[in-house]
Amino acid sequence: MTAKPPDGAGPPAPYEVSDELISVESVSLAYGPRRRPSVALENVSFNVFPGEFVCLMGPSGCGKSSILNVLAGFIRPTGGVAKLRGRPIVGVDRHRGVVFQKPALFEWFSVARNVAFGPRCLKTPKAETDALVARYLKSVGLEGFADHKVYELSGGMKQRVAIARSLITNPEILLMDEPFGALDALTRERAQDLVREIWWRTGKTIFFITHDVDEALKLATRVLVMSERPGTVIHDEPAGFSRARLEGADDRVWFSGDFHAARHRLLALVTGREKNDT
Repeated sequence: MTAKPPDGAGPPAPYEVSDELISVESVSLAYGPRRRPSVALENVSFNVFPGEFVCLMGPSGCGKSSILNVLAGFIRPTGGVAKLRGRPIVGVDRHRGVVFQKPALFEWFSVARNVAFGPRCLKTPKAETDALVARYLKSVGLEGFADHKVYELSGGMKQRVAIARSLITNPEILLMDEPFGALDALTRERAQDLVREIWWRTGKTIFFITHDVDEALKLATRVLVMSERPGTVIHDEPAGFSRARLEGADDRVWFSGDFHAARHRLLALVTGREKNDT
């Protein structure tokens, strides 16, 4: 069961109706010359359904960011296809919001002007844009910082601006590439709480790359694990800890036997211990 968005929430469906929001079908990706290509991805297949929070993890260099770049439309696979609601992803559009590890913000703009960038590109009327900016700044706890310049903010606050800017155009899916990797432990935990609450409150579908097993289990409804390069998906782990926490469980859910069993299982896959033990 996935989180249900509020009545009337979500963008109008611009694509054909499909059970899967995202479908990745036998995707391969190679760089360099044809005679001696460097293969980053090989036969990657998985689906993401509406309302899911999917974390993707794997060893360094396995192609996690390459998968996100394919889903964002930044690059095209050399084999297979990635689809949004049944249609091939062939370029960038507003239906997929992206948040990077280093916030891609205009440092010399105010916070409000950064968040307004998408609506302004879409030629949204100013009054409507101003109302949207106020709404999304409040949703990430930055309503008092609209007039601050980005360079005046901490790293965690910059990442909240980036999240608000990605959400304001109401994308069908939010793609996040290790967005909290550069934050200190306390700021990272607060950022995780924020994204978990946004997912729960809005029903937004999130695809989140991380190298941290604990982070994946604290956020995801599913955790996908990739193999070493050339990367392919080797494991799909259901995870209910985030939902349990939001439905009233306290922090002890992170220390439960089930949590530690899942953590051990994922660590063995990511480090290759499971393969070495067989």
